[in-house]
Amino acid sequence: MKTLTKSWMLLAAAALAFTSCTKDNVEENNGLTPVQLTIQAGNPEVSSIDEQGTRTEMQGSTPMWSANDQIGVTTTSSPDVPMVHERFTNDNQSSTQTTTFSGSITLPDGVATLYAYYPYTSNGISYIATNETFGAKVDLPANQNPTVTSFDGAADLLVAKPVEVTANTTKIENMQFKRVSGVVKVVLQDNTTGNAITGQHVNTLAVTTDETQNLPLAGRVVVDFVNGVITAPYYGQSSTVTAHYTSATQYAIDDTNATYLSVYPQTLPTGTQLTVAATTEGYTINKVITLGQDIEILPGKITTLRIGIADEHITAAEAGMLLPFFDDFTDLKGTSAYDPTIRENSNGEKLYSAAEYTYQYNIPSGLRISTSNHGYLTTVDLDLSQEFTVTIKARAWAGDNTSLKVTAGETSQTTETQLTETFETYSFAFPAQTSKTKIRIEPEGKRMIISEINIVYGNTLPPVLKITSPATVSADPAGEQVTVNYTIQNPVEGETIAATATSGDAPAEWIHSFDTTTDGEVTFTVDPNDGDVRSATVTFTYATAPAQTITVSQLSSTSTAITFIEVTTTEEITEGEYILIGEFDGEPYYLPNTGSLGNPPVSLTLPSTTILSGNTISNPSTDMTWTFTKNGEGFNIISTADSTIGLGMNPNGGKNNFLRVEANYIDIWTFVKVSEKWNWEIFDTNQSRYLSGFKATNWRTYTTNSLNQNGTFRLFKRQ
Repeated sequence: MKTLTKSWMLLAAAALAFTSCTKDNVEENNGLTPVQLTIQAGNPEVSSIDEQGTRTEMQGSTPMWSANDQIGVTTTSSPDVPMVHERFTNDNQSSTQTTTFSGSITLPDGVATLYAYYPYTSNGISYIATNETFGAKVDLPANQNPTVTSFDGAADLLVAKPVEVTANTTKIENMQFKRVSGVVKVVLQDNTTGNAITGQHVNTLAVTTDETQNLPLAGRVVVDFVNGVITAPYYGQSSTVTAHYTSATQYAIDDTNATYLSVYPQTLPTGTQLTVAATTEGYTINKVITLGQDIEILPGKITTLRIGIADEHITAAEAGMLLPFFDDFTDLKGTSAYDPTIRENSNGEKLYSAAEYTYQYNIPSGLRISTSNHGYLTTVDLDLSQEFTVTIKARAWAGDNTSLKVTAGETSQTTETQLTETFETYSFAFPAQTSKTKIRIEPEGKRMIISEINIVYGNTLPPVLKITSPATVSADPAGEQVTVNYTIQNPVEGETIAATATSGDAPAEWIHSFDTTTDGEVTFTVDPNDGDVRSATVTFTYATAPAQTITVSQLSSTSTAITFIEVTTTEEITEGEYILIGEFDGEPYYLPNTGSLGNPPVSLTLPSTTILSGNTISNPSTDMTWTFTKNGEGFNIISTADSTIGLGMNPNGGKNNFLRVEANYIDIWTFVKVSEKWNWEIFDTNQSRYLSGFKATNWRTYTTNSLNQNGTFRLFKRQ
């Protein structure tokens, strides 16, 4: 039972309700009888326990039971009888003066003693026969989360007065609890010049005892049921107890407001040094005091420390890094685990303070963040004392459903829709935080990849240009007019879209007459092509939005190009010439038919003269094509360029990277069109392994058909 979120309590009147155990439990407990009781917890009472002897209600508030409170309940008739230790949970979902607890327990035959305590712990029960210490092993936390008017309820240690019960007991009334932890109240009094810290909000406040003496304030203790006390911390002892506040719980320094800390009751002897350290939005505070007399911290009572803070005790807090903050990860080239905290900007300043489960991603450069292990990325402290905007370019890992979450201080925003499998730009406008605030970036759902982070002052969301037409256009060799569709988020008044065409470093003059007068469309003319195959990049720009591009390719009108059409059903796989494509993150890579020289075949990007448009490949290079020859229920895959070599596995072993394109490595393969994300199931019947693409690096095989490393197979047959 938590004594109350905003109040103080020593005694609680409560009736505990129990539910029955099963018959099986009775048999297994050798004569223990299941007992069903009705639990009702009454209005807790408050005793006079503060240092002035007045009631300990905080500012007149009423003691309440809190939602999700859990008490521990145990019973035994003697040290020789096995004890039963159970938890009971508050049924109410809001703070109430009366409540019920639900749980179940088995009582021994005859008369037994029932004990209860708060908070419930799974650490277990301790029984020491030599001094008859019998109690629960509870953690008195070194890090606590108090509120403006009260201590942290989860750090409030209570023990109930034992009561006798029998198997016939149906109700227990007026079970009384008392607090066995002590409470230290710290008031910061502003004696600085110009009252520098008055009105500052406390973010953290810590009290530390003398390091030269054994005076632990927190750690694991035993809540002694018999004697109604707690033992000294015996595990995880800490001489420091720290209060942590959020914007909802912090208070302003005014010589009255205080921090309340639950601690181990003890006497701090004369001469003990106490260190009080605090942080606010503008200052760090540190003062060491030497006790001029003994201070008794008594269980259930408040000990007040009024700490005068002078100029020598405060230091102006250093502001975080100024914006803009930018990182595009262009240096990342691998696929292995990666620690972003080593990254620096051009001024040698660290960019990130923490990261978990982050990996390089190199197509294009970026950072993959996993959620299966709670991956995230956190910046260093930034000066966010004015409103600002976070812009991130991100995409979902292929096949994963995820959103993007950005947290600034205690304010979080999440994308309204799930990320797509192509990189898109997402912007988040935030109100001002403090001059030292971190930004945390993480996926919500599954994995995601980020390729750019940009944080700037101001809440004007940057424009975002998105091309909604295909990224590749195969223009008619006879010439045509092409229309490209686009959308703009956060448009800028007075700005219009623009487009240019280039081939290499030179203008592509065969693409011209750009028309942007229709919103959402850019139309341009492609001239007839009387020469060789050609291609160009059309770049679209709008205000400060990242530029977008498409590729326009055009065959010659005077030559007949070789054309391959995509195969979409299993039945279409017959003897003939084929091209095998693996798409990774939307980029096509082909399986080359040239000898692999003892290594797995590499993944190659399409030549500039080869055009992949929709379901058609035109003008392929000679190293792209394979000949499928029927062999039993499957096919041999033979290089069209060299009929002496084929696709197969090293016959001496079936390892992942033993795929080869060489002589005598000609296995029998089957092809099945499947609906899963890899599109085709391509199976080596000789080695019982599946063809896979490995992250746009090379081709290999696996023992299952689900390890295509986020690629999608496409098969194209010559017409």
